[in-house]
Amino acid sequence: VVKVSPLEARGLFDQTMGMMAEHCVFTSATTGTAHLFRDTHAMARNVVYAEGGTPFPPGNRPIFFAPKGNLTKKTFDSDIEELADAVVQIASYSQPGNCYDHANQKGLIHTYTNKVLDHIVAAFDRAGLRKRLVLLQGGGQQRNAIVNYFKGSPEPLILVSPSAMLGLSLNDDMGRFQVVCKMPYAFLGDPAVEH
Repeated sequence: VVKVSPLEARGLFDQTMGMMAEHCVFTSATTGTAHLFRDTHAMARNVVYAEGGTPFPPGNRPIFFAPKGNLTKKTFDSDIEELADAVVQIASYSQPGNCYDHANQKGLIHTYTNKVLDHIVAAFDRAGLRKRLVLLQGGGQQRNAIVNYFKGSPEPLILVSPSAMLGLSLNDDMGRFQVVCKMPYAFLGDPAVEH
């Protein structure tokens, strides 16, 4: 099997997807201006920038940054246990009556890799909290069954997955908190990413 991929996608839109549709919609939090987006991708067509707000007030969507290591190939073994223990602390935090009562709320833990997932599960096991975890693995019907079980349970379960970044909606009490264990950077060993 031979895989051919361009080192740069600049200019390929017009020759590929651009030929398939009269109008295309790109959604991202980081597109920049319409002019910049068009120039970056060397697009021949006109680009119109539209910005939409969010129905969630800022007070309802805080982000807490608490780095616990890099989890790079070189530092993974020295950093993973501290990270896993911190995730257990976050999920166990209890302040009854407000939005930070994670011990009694459903949540989502993004592990990004199965290796991180295994360490998170082990940390919850050591803390006696393994029963709260629902592992989102597999695909198709199996994945749907796991999500439906999680959503339907009245228990304060935590969905743990290396791949729940897209297509999962946990509205209201179905997901009151989430923890991102590792940023999903592209594989640095890929020549297209390296250049």
